[in-house]
Amino acid sequence: MLKNNIMEIVKIILQIIVGFGILNVWLLRFNSKTSYRGGNAGNMKEEFQAYGLPEVMVYIV
Repeated sequence: MLKNNIMEIVKIILQIIVGFGILNVWLLRFNSKTSYRGGNAGNMKEEFQAYGLPEVMVYIV
């Protein structure tokens, strides 16, 4: 029982960390170059273009 509770807490903590990481890249660094960007993209729009997606998809996603 205790092991299940600890695993559930660890799972929630990891989800929070991943969530903040995504929010960081998508909101705070939207127009910044980061090591997470695909190709040579300098911002979110360029990253979507690097993947062959139209610019409007940035806002849909």
